[in-house]
Amino acid sequence: LRDNAFELEVGKSYSVESVIRKLAELGFVRSEKVETYGQFAWKGDILDIYGPDCDNPIRLDFFDDELEKIKEFDPVEQLSIRELESTVIYPRREIMLGEEDADVLMELFSEGEAAGKTIPVELEELVNAVEEEHYLPGMEELYPALYDGAPPISIFGEDAKLVWYDYAKCRDKADALFKEFDYLY
Repeated sequence: LRDNAFELEVGKSYSVESVIRKLAELGFVRSEKVETYGQFAWKGDILDIYGPDCDNPIRLDFFDDELEKIKEFDPVEQLSIRELESTVIYPRREIMLGEEDADVLMELFSEGEAAGKTIPVELEELVNAVEEEHYLPGMEELYPALYDGAPPISIFGEDAKLVWYDYAKCRDKADALFKEFDYLY
């Protein structure tokens, strides 16, 4: 997650459009008003961002390309809580898939179609979203196809701990995913 995070500091220059593109790449969703984690809103020189690691959203106040102020604010009242000198924006999701991953998926799908398998429309939509670097729910289910069957938890390293909230439900979901994966590929 740290590799994909980026820092913004008061007094420095940033292209608002490039910050917005980066937010989209990190899985943030544009909205009229930020109300929950993973949303951003852009109105004139103001960019509001509700990061997944934040108790409250932040408001970036630009003058042209210069970042003049960063404020933490209350999402309900829309009132400032405090000013900040800098902030770090972390991805909305743990798994980041990009254009190279889309190429691998398209190749896998082509091989599957050549073998007479039908590719569900939902998977094609996910591949298109990966290619355009937009997030859709369910994208993380493509991870094993891209990384030789590696489970998504492998992104956390060998020492990662996994806690099962509801083991039976998790096992059933995993079995269903493996069956679907075997059927498709």
